[in-house]
Amino acid sequence: MQTEGYSSGLSDFHSVLSTFTQYSRLQVIAELRHGELYHSTNIVSSIEFDRDDEMFATTGVSRRIKVFNFSTSVMKYEEHEKRVWSVDYSRQEPSMLVSGSDDCK
Repeated sequence: MQTEGYSSGLSDFHSVLSTFTQYSRLQVIAELRHGELYHSTNIVSSIEFDRDDEMFATTGVSRRIKVFNFSTSVMKYEEHEKRVWSVDYSRQEPSMLVSGSDDCK
């Protein structure tokens, strides 16, 4: 790829994209049951892993934040009144979550 005149960011993007597009198919190794498949309130907007990769949190249209330990739901928070778009674990405080929602809470 000719990168003359382009930023290094474009080269980085090309490298990452090339890494993933070299595969002709993907294989499902696990499924997360998040509720009824075709119900709009089960749309997941964000998924984030904790720093030790032992648990992960999901959030979405349901306005709930669900925490899983790869086999079952560990915790469920109902803190928002509108769609939750993102969730992330704190790197400094692994037991703390941060979330972003349309309700600005």
